[in-house]
Amino acid sequence: MDPKFQSGGPGLLVRTVALGRAVDPLVLLDEIDKVPSDRNHDPIGPLYSLLEPSTAKRFIDDGIKLPLNLSYVRWICTTNDVRRLPAAIASRCQIFSIAAPTFNEGRAIARKVYASMVREQAWGRHFVAELPDDVADLLASNTPRELTRVLQNALGLAAIDRRPTLRVTDFTPAEPPRRGPGFF
Repeated sequence: MDPKFQSGGPGLLVRTVALGRAVDPLVLLDEIDKVPSDRNHDPIGPLYSLLEPSTAKRFIDDGIKLPLNLSYVRWICTTNDVRRLPAAIASRCQIFSIAAPTFNEGRAIARKVYASMVREQAWGRHFVAELPDDVADLLASNTPRELTRVLQNALGLAAIDRRPTLRVTDFTPAEPPRRGPGFF
């Protein structure tokens, strides 16, 4: 065993295959284009062997030093910018481009995120089940992550006003607070 791994053991992928219910788990690597690396450590390095079926059949985990057949592992990698992937990784993947949602799709996404929030939270019973059309229009261009944040803020403002319905004005940026002397 490599001295640097003496307190380690098999990696997560090997443990998943060896101890899991299936020899062909699905592994999702989200936003792989954002994985940081430096000269001393390349976290994407093992993927060169794992994404290539012929080398995945004889993959050697540093924790146990035995060849394992990991060619049945299924991989999905997501990226916001495929151009930021190493060419050797991109060449091992089937690339699917997914277009940004249209305006109408964005409206539908905003409605679903809102409905989910008010359905799943105890405080949601204080709000109407459907997002008003003008608010859905306003939110149509937001990403799901942004939607959650702005909807939480807007729902908070509506709750303070004891209103069951959101208004477009709940999404207008508030004026920055005035700062007193000595504050930046």
